[in-house]
Amino acid sequence: MVSGAALDGLLVLDLSVILAGPTVGRIFADLGARVVKVERPGAGDPVRSMGRPVGDGGSAWWAYVGRNKETVSLDLADPTDRAHLLRLAAAADVLVESFRPGTMAGWGLDYDDLAAVNPRLVVARISGFGAGGPREGWPGFGTLAEAYCGFAALNGDADGPRLPPTGLADSVAGLQATVAVLAALHERQRSGLGQLVEVNLYEPLLGVLGGHVVRDAAADPDAPAARGHVRGMFAAADGGWVALSAHSEATGRAVAALLGLAEPGDRGAVRDPAEVHDRLVAWIASRPREVALAGLLAAGIPAVPVLTAADLAADPHATARGSLTAVPDGVGAVLMPGIGMDFSRSRHTVRHTGRPQHADQERVLAEFAAGRSPEQMAEARR
Repeated sequence: MVSGAALDGLLVLDLSVILAGPTVGRIFADLGARVVKVERPGAGDPVRSMGRPVGDGGSAWWAYVGRNKETVSLDLADPTDRAHLLRLAAAADVLVESFRPGTMAGWGLDYDDLAAVNPRLVVARISGFGAGGPREGWPGFGTLAEAYCGFAALNGDADGPRLPPTGLADSVAGLQATVAVLAALHERQRSGLGQLVEVNLYEPLLGVLGGHVVRDAAADPDAPAARGHVRGMFAAADGGWVALSAHSEATGRAVAALLGLAEPGDRGAVRDPAEVHDRLVAWIASRPREVALAGLLAAGIPAVPVLTAADLAADPHATARGSLTAVPDGVGAVLMPGIGMDFSRSRHTVRHTGRPQHADQERVLAEFAAGRSPEQMAEARR
């Protein structure tokens, strides 16, 4: 039997901006939750103007992170709009916010205020540097988190630290916050109560660095690295590129054997990594990309072609998987990443791109905030 979407029946309020918090809302919306995007009147979420315009006037990033959401505008400093928000919160399961610490409290919308109208509400708070510590009140953006946590230094080269070309810290923090919210919802099944979960921008990316952090914090950071491990991107004879990752001893030996540096059955240490790298560069550079790729795969070495997003749109595997999906908007369709999760029973679709600001204002407020007090809304929910 085919069921509905996995998160059918959940109501999420997305008060966050830019990318990390909206990623939480986007994932919940993709998986079937009803997500209401709450923006300040005026320009709304700055992500609406990040990057080139797409579709019916929003940006490419807004078309993506705003998809499947309903939109309303509320000035949370205004008593009337704040009352609307409390009525929405009384009916919601999750509220996501990413204001600087103390901002929600200044509006009378801190966690305790929200829990008073809905004790079952899970509130996800995303900040730059987290609560506690001397940087608690600092403004936080992904660029700062990527530099602060050590990623930029690790990603750099002789020319200096290097930032990623996309919103990596925000995206990873959004994924971490999604996991935290789902865990809190699971715990609510036992306790009947919501809770506050907090995620900052730098610690989730610090977790991604994982073993690098452990290594660099070790008592002997100059200990020799494992030998025979090869990874990277290599230019082929026809101008294409191949990426490979040979991290295990078995794949390291496979690389050495392919290059004539070790016998196929040799279980000893592979020769100097610099020699392996130089020989591999020459081996791939002497062959067209598809020939080099076929040779690597036949030798048991994990490898793929290096593709652009445009290449991926035409790639047979990505096409068969539906990795990119054409999503309707006001003027046509926008090609964007799919949901990226497969379920055996639940079914999920991307229904629309990010909608114009406050497109659902009247309908949402009429449904949830039509003159009923927060207490009445909470009682109706119970």
